[in-house]
Amino acid sequence: MTVFDRQFFEAILPSQVQALDAQHPDQTPVLHLHLLGGAVLDICHVITFADAWLAVAFFVEPDTCDDVEVAFLPYNQIARLTVSLPATSDRQIGFNTSVRPLAALAHDLDAAAAASE
Repeated sequence: MTVFDRQFFEAILPSQVQALDAQHPDQTPVLHLHLLGGAVLDICHVITFADAWLAVAFFVEPDTCDDVEVAFLPYNQIARLTVSLPATSDRQIGFNTSVRPLAALAHDLDAAAAASE
């Protein structure tokens, strides 16, 4: 069983990165997702998640942060996550926790609809 699952990406990861960001205001949180095959993705934000997989936007060229691609990944292919904190003067764009994943938005809409019934 993998340590990384929907609950981790939905609740634990965002709060941990936000806490690091608050503790280091002159630094940019950069999230690297390391896959079992050896690839490392520099994550822009989580797009959506499901019970067995997630979709992430990642920087193709982390030095410029200009191009972003999307990867759909099963949780069991994730080996580890690392967060680095380069100076904001060196890197202005990193992992964005303010982008709300689509699955979380859908859950919020379902909860609001159920509450209004």
